[in-house]
Amino acid sequence: MPWQAIIGISRLKFLTFTLVTLLLSFSWQQWQQLPLPGDKLLLVSLLALCAHIAVNAWNEYLDFRSGLDLTTTRTPFSGGSGTLPQSPHLAPLALGIALSTTAVVALGGIWLCLETGWSLAWFGLPGLALILFYTGPVNRLPWLCLIAPGLGFGGVIWAGSIMALQGQVPTAAWWLAAVVMLMANNLLLLNQLPDVEADRAVGRRHLAIVYGSNIALKVFALQWLLVYVLIAVAILFGHIPLAAASVFFSLFLVLKMSQQLNSLEQPINALGINVALVHLVPLLLAAGNFFDHFWR
Repeated sequence: MPWQAIIGISRLKFLTFTLVTLLLSFSWQQWQQLPLPGDKLLLVSLLALCAHIAVNAWNEYLDFRSGLDLTTTRTPFSGGSGTLPQSPHLAPLALGIALSTTAVVALGGIWLCLETGWSLAWFGLPGLALILFYTGPVNRLPWLCLIAPGLGFGGVIWAGSIMALQGQVPTAAWWLAAVVMLMANNLLLLNQLPDVEADRAVGRRHLAIVYGSNIALKVFALQWLLVYVLIAVAILFGHIPLAAASVFFSLFLVLKMSQQLNSLEQPINALGINVALVHLVPLLLAAGNFFDHFWR
């Protein structure tokens, strides 16, 4: 079994954002003193990881079929894993991973609907649509392409995990859903910039292609601003604990990233800081939830 190829196709190192999103969800539910049944918690975690792997595997397979992976300049954060261009005979393996993980998500989602209620399908069906169509039609619609990652992480994984475990999504939960959504949008938005010309050649039409990199960077900056504004308002209204205010220590990374993006001297470093930020912010928020839960 070509384990190294499976790791590359699945992009396992990128699954950490799914894990921190789940951690934030579970910590917030615990802070709200909501029940966390172990069996459902494990299944929700498995399905979220399988959904992310499915998106990655479909992306690897379809980008190889379109020829995109043969023309991109790979960075640690963008451009594909390079597994299929180096080993074209593994394309059926990539397709198999994509199909099997998609099937696991669909079947697991049906079981959760039977256990929790079919209102969960309002999260599951859009999630399946994102898995199947993100690499194709979604990438040709710039504004949908911008928000699709956020819908997946903030809507399907964050809010959907609460729905699966609690049977409803409290109004307060949508504040952090919006925070996760904006961060996920920015994670993908900045990572698209190195691949603009290669993406354009295969017919993609994401924000940087249609409106230019300058507009994309302005949207990027606006979304990070909204992340911190939403967190501040959520603390003010008691939707998250005051201990979560430690997240504002991460602003120094935002300033550092802004300097590097403005100078355009070290764009790869800016990509790395952005990846660090979208992990650090949920971790600090989760730490605030846990701290307040155990010490109040």
